[in-house]
Amino acid sequence: MDVARGIAFGCMLIHHAFYFSDLSQGASRPSNIGPVVRMCGTVARHLFIVIAGYSLAVQYQQGYQQGPHDALTSPWRTWRRRLFRCLEVGVHAALISLVTYACYPGQWVRFGILHFMSVALLIASTLMMSALHEPLALVFILVLLGIPATGTWIDVVSGANPHYAMLDWFPLASWFPWLWLGVLLGKYFPLPAMSSPKGVLSSGLSLMGRNSLMLYTAHFVLFCVLSRIARERLS
Repeated sequence: MDVARGIAFGCMLIHHAFYFSDLSQGASRPSNIGPVVRMCGTVARHLFIVIAGYSLAVQYQQGYQQGPHDALTSPWRTWRRRLFRCLEVGVHAALISLVTYACYPGQWVRFGILHFMSVALLIASTLMMSALHEPLALVFILVLLGIPATGTWIDVVSGANPHYAMLDWFPLASWFPWLWLGVLLGKYFPLPAMSSPKGVLSSGLSLMGRNSLMLYTAHFVLFCVLSRIARERLS
């Protein structure tokens, strides 16, 4: 999973390098991005979210497989750990919002991938506490898809695209199904235990994967600030 996260981060890094380069040249919506770079972004987004769901399912499976004494308490411990993790991701999301508001106030990130992760993982963790989590998740997804659009950033729930641009946009209705796909994969197709990756490339990807949250926030903030400085110098 760490190697897969590392691959996702590498793809995201490539996409954002071109994305913010386009922004730095004055574009309101980056358009000079080739199909390969767009594909890197698509792969990164979906891979990050599916892996997050997969990891969540594996953690709950391990909790329920504890001995009789811990059979009831382990899932609750898992939920508490996920709660603190979601709060940590939420802090990073707030930092992204503040930085983008300072650099690009007309396009600041209201609900990007980190905002989505912090909220969606908490929802999914809560659903996993029930023995009926699969039908409950299906009902939840159907409700999300049925919420009418407003055309504003409040469509973070409905999934519709607002009438104005944002640097990052991950509405629940559009992306929660991908997270739940990862949950189902982790539940029904768990990977066997593997040894630590060997080799420079695998070890490097694994290291990036283990620190993907810090690396994502750091690179996004850095690219955002540098692109704004370059944009002002060109104007």
